[in-house]
Amino acid sequence: MLVLIASAAISIAGCGRQQAIAPGKQATASNVQSNAVKDSKAKGQAVTKTEAESSPNLELKQQDVTLNWMENGKVRMSARASEVKGNEVTKVGELIDFSGKLYENGKLVATLDAPKAVADTVNRIVTATGGVTLKSLERNTTVKAQWIKWYAKDQKVVGDGGVRIDSAMGTMQGAAFVADTGMKTITVKDSAKGL
Repeated sequence: MLVLIASAAISIAGCGRQQAIAPGKQATASNVQSNAVKDSKAKGQAVTKTEAESSPNLELKQQDVTLNWMENGKVRMSARASEVKGNEVTKVGELIDFSGKLYENGKLVATLDAPKAVADTVNRIVTATGGVTLKSLERNTTVKAQWIKWYAKDQKVVGDGGVRIDSAMGTMQGAAFVADTGMKTITVKDSAKGL
């Protein structure tokens, strides 16, 4: 009788083994199944297709390249792009799917978005092309142009290729424009001559 009870106890302990669940987690079918897959792998047993399919397949993907343009310890521009190509000799970089934030005295004042931009770090000029949008965050002003150049040293922006400016004062159109980075003052021109 004792032998029968002992063998029954061993059989029940083997079949009814509980899976350890992390504190604070509820035991779910997926937790138990995941632990069963780990146990099978640890014991060197083959994992069946059903067990492998139920395990999560994680994939990590970096969405953007991020850049920070610093001068005298302050951010002048922070940018994101899907691709960056740089030349260490000329100190010029090409940014694809460009999205930049422009700063004056450490304060975010405008955003600049374009399909492509070229950053010349020697001359401190960023040239955005392909249909560009510049937005002043302080003035609720938006400028659209075919290309826009930001002169970091002079804290100014210029643009050409058919310019449209939407602001609280109304809408202006012209061939080109010149403004400070924060767009406190804007001049619209009938040509890009001299820009």
